[in-house]
Amino acid sequence: FVFASYLLVSRPKVVLYLSDLSYGTKAILYYPEYEVDLGAPLGPYSEHDGVFERRFEKGRVVVNPSADESKAYFLYTPCEKVVPVGGGVVRSDGSWHGGLNYQPVSGKIVLPPVSGMVLLYR
Repeated sequence: FVFASYLLVSRPKVVLYLSDLSYGTKAILYYPEYEVDLGAPLGPYSEHDGVFERRFEKGRVVVNPSADESKAYFLYTPCEKVVPVGGGVVRSDGSWHGGLNYQPVSGKIVLPPVSGMVLLYR
C-alpha cells in the first residue's frame, strides 16, 4: 500500500524512505520493490469510483485507500502483479534477502481495503 501510494505522487525530488525502528537508526534497509521498473509516468494520478490509478510506460499502479470497503478495478490489458518478497536489513557484506515474484492478472480484480497493486504490462 505504501509503495503503490508513493508511486501515485512520485516526481523528481520526492523520495520514499521506509524504516523499521526496531533496527535502530544505524541499519540500512532495502526492499525488493525498489527494483520495479515501470518507466516514466504518463501523467498524474486519476481517481475512478474510489480507486486511484497512475499509468506508466511499462505498467500502472492502483490503490484503494478506503479503510472499510473493497473496490473493483477492471484491467483491459493483461498484466503481471508485482509481489515483493523479503527485504529489510542489508548485511555487512552488502547483501540482502528478497526478490520479486509476478502473478498474471486480467479482467476484474478486487482491491481489499487499504491496499495497492503495482502492475506490469506483459
